[in-house]
This record gives sequence, structure tokens and C-alpha cells, in this order.
Amino acid sequence: MTIHWRDELSIDRGFIDRDHKHLIDVVNRFEAEIDSADARTTLVHTLGDLKHYVREHFRREEAYQQDVEYPHRMKHAAEHRELECRLDTVIQHFMAAVERGDYKPIAQEAAGLLRHWLIDHIIKSDLKLKEHLIISGNLLRAMGRAP
Repeated sequence: MTIHWRDELSIDRGFIDRDHKHLIDVVNRFEAEIDSADARTTLVHTLGDLKHYVREHFRREEAYQQDVEYPHRMKHAAEHRELECRLDTVIQHFMAAVERGDYKPIAQEAAGLLRHWLIDHIIKSDLKLKEHLIISGNLLRAMGRAP
């Protein structure tokens, strides 16, 4: 099931939204590649891309939260570490399935998990940052800003 960007997911109309859109694109690409002819290779590369981009995004977002004195930044950073661990686990399970030669069922499961945790995190955690930006008057300054 493809994820579609909606304005309700917008945080800053700047770098955070661009990062989220890119992450959605990578998750969508992973799911679309499951039935491709060279799925094994492309799925491994896509998961690697996702892992790298997730870490970069989390670091940018955390630095920004520090800049705007987001009061829940420590809890939010802990959620990021938990999500990174979950992603590592998904990748480990997928790679084990690749080694066994039976990766498509785990790839389908991984796609669902990736969709869920990405959207769940944006809705339940990142949108709280938007509330802080509005209340603190930082939203207008945030729009279009890249750390």
C-alpha cells in the first residue's frame, strides 16, 4: 500500500517535510521493488539507503529541536534511537531471509512495518514539534530553513 504525502503530515514546510517525503519515497520504493526481477539486490540497497537516510534525518531533526528549545527533545531522541534499533532488526531479519532464499514474505512484512513506524512516528511524535513551533513563534522562521 503506497503512502501518499498529505498536508496534515507537514511539520515545517522546510527540511523536515522534505526529509519525511524522501523517507516516504524510499519506503514506497522498497514495497514496489518486492516483485521486481532483481528484487533481492534492489531491496538490499534500498534498505541500506533507508538506514543511512533515517540516521541523517534524525540527527538533523534533533539538532533543530535543540535550536528551537523543544522541551520534549530528549524523549524524542530516545524514540529515534528505538526506531533505529527496530530498523536494524528489520534489516537483520530481511538479510537472514535473503541468505535462506525466502525473502519475499519477510519483505512484505518489512514493508508494512516500515510504513507503520514512519507514519506513526510522524503523526504521534513529530506533529508535537509543529505545535511547539506554532506556540513559540518559530514556525515562520522554520519554513524553508535547513540546519
